[in-house]
Amino acid sequence: MRDYFEINNIIRRKLIGNYMTNIGRAADMLWIQYGGFITAKNYKGEEVIRSEYAIHVQGSWSFMQNENILLLSDDISESKNNILFDGKNEEFIKKMLPLTVMNVDINEKGALNIFLGNNLKFQAITDKDKRIEYWRFIDNINKEHLVVFED
Repeated sequence: MRDYFEINNIIRRKLIGNYMTNIGRAADMLWIQYGGFITAKNYKGEEVIRSEYAIHVQGSWSFMQNENILLLSDDISESKNNILFDGKNEEFIKKMLPLTVMNVDINEKGALNIFLGNNLKFQAITDKDKRIEYWRFIDNINKEHLVVFED
């Protein structure tokens, strides 16, 4: 069983007051970058520029503003050629960046809620009917990953 209280506290310490600086996708995975940028080595030993922190989401997620849905995991689709995601991302989210992280909450089932400036809310939803990795928090400074998946 995961200790979501501990994971919540770790992520809160690192993200609250920091900035969401970029968002994009790699195939059907959403990535979100937070904080400044650092030089790190990739798996080949090459130096690369990375954000201090990142969240990668494989499961269901959404961005909402004042209860209006701006962007959903369903907007990423190979059959749609990702035009829907890319267009909505540029129109709604990227125009607001950088956004201050106001609060972070992870519930007892591992669902992640990040409250941002401009009344924007990001949520990564856990689905206990699927055996997948839901989301992961990446600390590129300390080279640590906190992974939330079905137990």
